[in-house]
Amino acid sequence: MATAEQPPILKITWLTETPVWVEQWPMTEKRLQIAEQLVQEQLDVGHIQPSVSPWNTPIFVIAKKSVMGVPVEIKTDNGPAYVSQRIAKFMPKWGVKHTTRIPHSSTGQAIVERANRTLKEYLAKQKQNGNIDLVN
Repeated sequence: MATAEQPPILKITWLTETPVWVEQWPMTEKRLQIAEQLVQEQLDVGHIQPSVSPWNTPIFVIAKKSVMGVPVEIKTDNGPAYVSQRIAKFMPKWGVKHTTRIPHSSTGQAIVERANRTLKEYLAKQKQNGNIDLVN
């Protein structure tokens, strides 16, 4: 088998060692304060780390949202995870109607039971092929 010829390594020669600073995205004072607040929140929870650089590096803070939005209604069984006080407080706060059914009842939760069966079959196939380790 022939090996592909490697492209030459090009060395970039800069005219100065001093960082270049260009005001690329000027922000209003209000937007700058909002950006600083969002960055501080992310620093506080440990999602980002502080860094210092003399180079002009833009920071973009983009609000993320779900594609489908908040669900209108969720149907679950009466399992302990779904009837806790925490869930009871959370659902109305977000405007979600929570409907419960009899636990482990395939007739009451047909869609959920079918989804679980499909997931189990998929995981079993992946385990059989050696793609996943369900123990660890």
